[in-house]
Amino acid sequence: MSLNYESAKLLAQQTGGKLNADDVLNLAEYGTTTPMDFAPVEEEVEGVCICGIVDCPDAYAHITSGY
Repeated sequence: MSLNYESAKLLAQQTGGKLNADDVLNLAEYGTTTPMDFAPVEEEVEGVCICGIVDCPDAYAHITSGY
């Protein structure tokens, strides 16, 4: 049985607002609701920002907003 958007909307309503129709479709297709589950794990190096700069003055902004 394939899941269409209308069926996904009905299923999403049953979650009490925890999921939307797109989340239901992604969960059915990929087994997850967020694409970040497929992102490679980045190794943390002490003092190096995710942008690659050592002791970056904007490190907090880069980490919280995604670079």
